[in-house]
Amino acid sequence: MRDLHSYKVKDPSERYKRIGDCIEKLKGVQKFKDFNLLLNPEMARVEGKILNPPQLAFGTPLKPFSDYEYRKVPHCDPLTLRKETWAIMYASRAADLTDRAIQGMKDSAKAFKITVEDPQYIEVPDHLVRQGQGHGFVEALKGDLDSDSKFVVVILD
Repeated sequence: MRDLHSYKVKDPSERYKRIGDCIEKLKGVQKFKDFNLLLNPEMARVEGKILNPPQLAFGTPLKPFSDYEYRKVPHCDPLTLRKETWAIMYASRAADLTDRAIQGMKDSAKAFKITVEDPQYIEVPDHLVRQGQGHGFVEALKGDLDSDSKFVVVILD
């Protein structure tokens, strides 16, 4: 893939310079001259105001949002991930890994007052799972997934 790092604009002064360079290049284009188009090299000036960073109204005084990021602050309204809304699909050989993953989700969600119910389990027999292909998973998904499911977690082992 092509490296785009050298094309990135790193600050406003660089953006200003690049726009100015582009205008200078366009001034010499014959099509602009043919249609009597003129480009004003001066940038438009707009006065603005920088807004304060977002804050959460949680107690007194207000705390910045960064105080709550990654600190396991519980949701105001408890949430529940219901069994009928999600499914977990896994190869038979990954049954232990799947159980550990679900238990990890349940344990970590408790700190946020989120209840994670057991999902709909969709086990794909190992003989249907081929190395590097997902045909067995797709067929199992088509055949076994409840219509009320909102999302599916797939464990690839």
